Formats: sequence, C-alpha cells, structure tokens
Amino acid sequence: PAHTDEEWLELAQNSYIQDPDGHIHCDWDSNILRTVTHDALEEYDFWQPFRAMHRIPVLAVRGAKSLLFSEKAFDRMAEAMPQLHRVTVPDVGHAPKLTEPEALPAIEKLLECIEPIHERVTELRRR
Repeated sequence: PAHTDEEWLELAQNSYIQDPDGHIHCDWDSNILRTVTHDALEEYDFWQPFRAMHRIPVLAVRGAKSLLFSEKAFDRMAEAMPQLHRVTVPDVGHAPKLTEPEALPAIEKLLECIEPIHERVTELRRR
C-alpha cells in the first residue's frame, strides 16, 4: 500500500507494544489468528454469520489491494445482502485503517442508521 514512513510507524504503534524489557508484542487479541489457520478456513462457513446480520445495518470496507478479501467476494456479499453498505478504499491492502477519506463518511452513515435502532432498543428496555 502507498503509505508514508510516518503512516507505517503509526500503524505499527497502533498494533504493537514494547514491554519494559524491550520485547515487542501484539497489542491485539492474537487468538483471532487461531480461527484463520488454513484448515479452519477450509472448513468454516463465513457466510453463515454474515447472513445472520440481514436485519441490521452492515458496512463492509475493503482495501482495493487486499489479497484476502477479493472483489468477487465483496460482490457476492452485496448479492446476498442488498442493503449492505460497501466501500472500497483505493491503494490499501488488508485491512483498511478506517480513517481513510472513503471510510469515514461510510462509518458516519452507518452510525446514523444505527442510532434510531439504538434509541428504539433503549426505549423497549425501559418498559
């Protein structure tokens, strides 16, 4: 991806931490990698949880240069869920930072869709 040295540094600083002994560790849940082993990918039906979200607003953000999230899969998602909000971030691989100019307005739009739902659920819980 077309990142400056400063952007790469920011990405590293947001993804890893250095302990007092100088060792560098992931600053995210590395257990997520357990679900994406080659064998698990062969067996796991990623479409099942995706289809389960059909009643809620969903935003999919794809990096145009992603080697993991293909344009074909992105299109299949839209076919399976016509109300899906989709954004492709140019010159980015997997995964976008979600701070890109293409991503931010889409996130704001999604939050606007979710707010009335949140208000309704809050109202129902008060009853």
